[in-house]
Amino acid sequence: MSSDVFDAIAPELASLSPAVKTTWLGFATPHTPSVVWGSRTSTGRAYLAAHLYTRSAAAGSTSAAAGSPTSLRAGQVAVTYGAGPSVSPGDADLATTSYGLRFLALRNSLAASKGFVLNLGGA
Repeated sequence: MSSDVFDAIAPELASLSPAVKTTWLGFATPHTPSVVWGSRTSTGRAYLAAHLYTRSAAAGSTSAAAGSPTSLRAGQVAVTYGAGPSVSPGDADLATTSYGLRFLALRNSLAASKGFVLNLGGA
């Protein structure tokens, strides 16, 4: 698994070590089987890995929040984001980052073309 796609879709995470990227891409692998994802496998894994990393404690202050800002503050810098698009309960976590939303869009395009839906069960 190359981290080139990961770096292309998440340039703000490009400074992560190759070992960290490989770990998070590995976490995404069971949810993106190549037999289902075909030529989109690397892209799907990269979006999901970036989402999982961003949502993890390891991400620290790295942010790729979804939704529009609902409040801003200049002193002590604070931004609050509104709800993203409506998704099924099993996909709610994926809707919390821009990477997760892109993963959902890509996954849903596969489902539309192949007639099935994959649910990560909140992964």
